[in-house]
Amino acid sequence: MISAPVIFPFLLQSRQRSIQHQMKERLEESILHTITVAEHDLRWVKEGKEIALGNKLFDVKTIASGSNGNFILTGLFDDEETMLLNQMKKKQQEEESNGNKQLTQLFHLLQVLPDNWQVDGLTLLPAADVQPVTDICILPSPVQNIPTPPPQA
Repeated sequence: MISAPVIFPFLLQSRQRSIQHQMKERLEESILHTITVAEHDLRWVKEGKEIALGNKLFDVKTIASGSNGNFILTGLFDDEETMLLNQMKKKQQEEESNGNKQLTQLFHLLQVLPDNWQVDGLTLLPAADVQPVTDICILPSPVQNIPTPPPQA
């Protein structure tokens, strides 16, 4: 069975595509909002289609240049996709936090282990006691060399 961490991103992506499709239909049917955005505040999520405005996403139907370097955008605020994006960010932060906790626990464990620690008869030595291998071991060749007599005339 495939684990939830593997499936979850795919489910979120398919939900995001579904929401995007619904918003595209709403752009055709709903009453649209018109906003003015300064050029330096314009952050495209998808060029020509969607912008990030603060913490919200805005689906753009039309864009026009206004005065003083401003843009006049007509479209809809996409609250559903904004919420989904926030869920994805939260999940990613949780996963990063869990990964960091596991690494921290590993390093703490390595610090408290005794210098000569035995597991099933094997002794693990501290890195300072390990000597680099300077001799190159030559493995036997899988092809045996069979001496053949010289050709006779």
